[in-house]
Amino acid sequence: MIRRGMLEEFEVFLKERESAKATISKYRSDIKVFMEFMGTERRVTKQKLIEYKDWLAQRYALSSANSMLVALNQFLDCLGMGGWKVRRFKVQPQCFRAEEKEMTGEEYRLLRETAKKQGKEQLALIMEVIAGTGIRINEAVAVGNMAEDLTGRRFGNLTAVRRAENRNGRALMRKR
Repeated sequence: MIRRGMLEEFEVFLKERESAKATISKYRSDIKVFMEFMGTERRVTKQKLIEYKDWLAQRYALSSANSMLVALNQFLDCLGMGGWKVRRFKVQPQCFRAEEKEMTGEEYRLLRETAKKQGKEQLALIMEVIAGTGIRINEAVAVGNMAEDLTGRRFGNLTAVRRAENRNGRALMRKR
C-alpha cells in the first residue's frame, strides 16, 4: 500500500544504507514517476509492477528504464516487499560507439586549441591525456590528484605538469 510520507521513509532507508546524496535524489525522482504511474491506485500488486515495467519500456531508453527499476526494487525492499522485485531489461552491450558520438581529429584539435587560446592550459593537457590514452575522465582526474614525483611529494592537480614529447612524438607528462 502506498501512503503519504513514504518518500520520506524511503529517503531515511537509503541514508541508513549509506547511499550517496545523488543516488537518493535520483531514486526519489524515480519513485515519484512510479507514484504518478500508480495514480489514485494505492495498492501495489505484482501485476501493477509488471505494467509499470512495460510502461517504462515504451517511454524511456532501456538503460534509463533499468536505472528506474533499480530504484523501484530498493523501494520495494523499503516496503518489506523485496520478494516482488522486478527484473531489469536485458541490454546488449555496444561493441562500438555510434559514429555521431565520436570526435573527429579536426574537432579535437579545434577544442584543444580553443582551450589554449583561452588560457586553459590544464584543460588542454587533460584533453591530450584523454585523447592519447583513451583514459576515462574520472580516471584522468584520479591520476592528476594522485600524481607523485620521485621524492614522493603529492601534486594536488595537473597544474604541476607540462607537456613534453618522447622520440616517437607521444605526449609525456613531466614535472615543471
